[in-house]
Amino acid sequence: MALTKHYSPSEVLVSFGGKILSGFAAGTFVKVERNEDAFKLEVGSDGRGCKIYNPNKSGTVEVTLTQESDDNAYLSALAHADEMARGLASQYLYVQDGFGGSNAVAAEAWCRKMPSLERGGVDAHANVVWVFETLDLTSELAGNV
Repeated sequence: MALTKHYSPSEVLVSFGGKILSGFAAGTFVKVERNEDAFKLEVGSDGRGCKIYNPNKSGTVEVTLTQESDDNAYLSALAHADEMARGLASQYLYVQDGFGGSNAVAAEAWCRKMPSLERGGVDAHANVVWVFETLDLTSELAGNV
């Protein structure tokens, strides 16, 4: 068994609507998160407690692209199409770390809102943050190989 673990940002795949996205920003470029805790603890005044299961599996996937990424136009088109369809054009979303077993899947995801349009000077390169929502986010965290 190798002692050295490996990670490469170029091996992280993010797919939305069947297209593999590219042009990720430096730093953290994908973040997957559930909206609520899976369990809640209720404790009465006598100290007795109850572990309560929360069936809410909704969550967000935040993807940060550089302003020059061609996929901004692709995601804009899908976001506008979903608006025109009054929310009936949700897309499949998939995140996979190619050097490990970590992944996230949403069978139906949508763009929460169009990202802010920001531009700056030479020292103020802007990134574009896309936030996707879903009612059923499944994710798996694993180590890298």
